[in-house]
Amino acid sequence: YKLSADRWLVRFESGVSESRKDQLLYNTGIVGAIEHLPSPEVSLIRVQSQNSEKQILNTLQALPQVLYAARGMVFGDGTNEFPLDRVFVQLKDGRQRGYLSQKAAQFGYEEAGESFMPDLMELVFHKNSTLDPVAFSNMLQGEGVVDWSEPDMLKLLQKMSTNDNLINYQWSLNNTGSSI
Repeated sequence: YKLSADRWLVRFESGVSESRKDQLLYNTGIVGAIEHLPSPEVSLIRVQSQNSEKQILNTLQALPQVLYAARGMVFGDGTNEFPLDRVFVQLKDGRQRGYLSQKAAQFGYEEAGESFMPDLMELVFHKNSTLDPVAFSNMLQGEGVVDWSEPDMLKLLQKMSTNDNLINYQWSLNNTGSSI
């Protein structure tokens, strides 16, 4: 993958209307297009700026109701992927909780608690965090104290077509729930 030249993800505080998001983003003078997603509730933007990544990030994070902003990644097939504001960490066992709490506090992350599996912890990024979720996850993984660590990612898949001439006869692709 390579970092996108112009695609960014922005998460606003809960309850901010789409029109208010549009107003805030367009008023920065760097945003060319906006797409709002319902779940997760984020906005995908295209920037029209020759500014550096740091300048764009600072501009977006300076908006009063923005909680998080991140640059997208583009894969060879055109698929876009964006890091969200969460990191999941699988502890080797419960004894690493103290280590993880110390690292979360050191880098400005909030512990959201244990996730759906034992010793799977969820950490949330905040504006005062000093490492983005990808770098934070890589740092935790590189220290070798946890089983694994990875940022939560949003992947936008490319629409696909097929060259299968018999696709209309594949009933399972249009199953309405019938038992036959």
